[in-house]
Amino acid sequence: MRKKSFYLWSLLVVMLTMTACSSDPKEDLSAKTGTFELNFTFEGTSVDSRASTAIPETSWKSIKQIQFFLYDVNNKVVFSSIVVPGTGDTSSKTYTYTTIPVGDYTLVAVANAKNNSDSITTYISSAEQTWTEGNVFNMDIKDLSIKHKPGQWSPAITGKPETKAVVDKLKPYSEPSEVFMGYAANVKINTTAIHKSSVSLKREVSLMRVRLDQKTHTEAANVDFANNTASVLLYCIPDQMGIGYNDLGGIGTTSTVANSLSVTGAFSNQNVNSAYLDGNYSLWKDIIVFPNNGGRVNNAHTTAVADDSRKYFVVLCGITKAGHYFSGSTTEAPVGVPVFWYGQIKEVFTPNVIREVNLILKTGGSPTPPATVVEYGGLEVVVSEPEDWSSNIVVSTISM
Repeated sequence: MRKKSFYLWSLLVVMLTMTACSSDPKEDLSAKTGTFELNFTFEGTSVDSRASTAIPETSWKSIKQIQFFLYDVNNKVVFSSIVVPGTGDTSSKTYTYTTIPVGDYTLVAVANAKNNSDSITTYISSAEQTWTEGNVFNMDIKDLSIKHKPGQWSPAITGKPETKAVVDKLKPYSEPSEVFMGYAANVKINTTAIHKSSVSLKREVSLMRVRLDQKTHTEAANVDFANNTASVLLYCIPDQMGIGYNDLGGIGTTSTVANSLSVTGAFSNQNVNSAYLDGNYSLWKDIIVFPNNGGRVNNAHTTAVADDSRKYFVVLCGITKAGHYFSGSTTEAPVGVPVFWYGQIKEVFTPNVIREVNLILKTGGSPTPPATVVEYGGLEVVVSEPEDWSSNIVVSTISM
């Protein structure tokens, strides 16, 4: 009996010790939770004027879904949630969560980055995966990235063996979705008070507004850009975009020349509210692109020249009409075949900025596109000063 009593007493001491330890407020904080209130808004907008003045709408209609992430000092994601804000006229959306682990965090919100429905691909480490609330848990925020979604060439290009042979050396990608991001630092969750954070969503992508001048030089007058198989190709697109706060996120520093944005579809000749076209510019197309400025550390330098390894190279494809001659040819080109102009855009594209790229067609163009970046293709590019998407448009003009 004495031996059994000793064992029971020892067990009781151990249990009391464990209970005392678990009640220590300095221990096991991960098991404690607090309440977190999150408010989403958009950055303020204003009106400015450039060669074209149309500013695309920024509203909840632009947002399909938002996924937010809380990550700790070790960059590990401790909580994530996906919300669908819907439309409406409210200036903000508020969400409350009562089961956030106690701790100090950084918050990142990413909108329009759903792998299986938006025009992007999301990655966890090196594997393509749709982000969920579960599979991002405990992942390093640096291992979550966004890349372009694979696309396809215009059928006008692939329909000709000689042009298909050229683009087969390239990789086509789709125009990306309108990705927004927002951040809040010093998110402190405790058990005694509701932590409230307000996040301003801002586009992490750029807008390239392409305008065409077929009138200054008449060599390209007999080309159809209102054709649905006309296209814009953009060589040397960035490899990926991160989502972390400050330098942990934003566009990456590397681009691949053979990776090309392929945007097929007719240019518009509708000068809506006199906001898109002026002078000899008679056609336009807006295209979402990734920034190519080498990262957020360069976001303030909107008028800078891009690094040589990241400069965008634009290729324009129209469809011939009767009476067109390719550059240097004395034989009339067949009707209904693709014709190409190309040139380099030297200036950078930065997040939330509209860069107006004015293309002046100087020659009759080429029957085939270039397989890589080349010096000259009968295109003159003119670029103006950049402005925020909410208020600003920047211009590049290229003679082609």
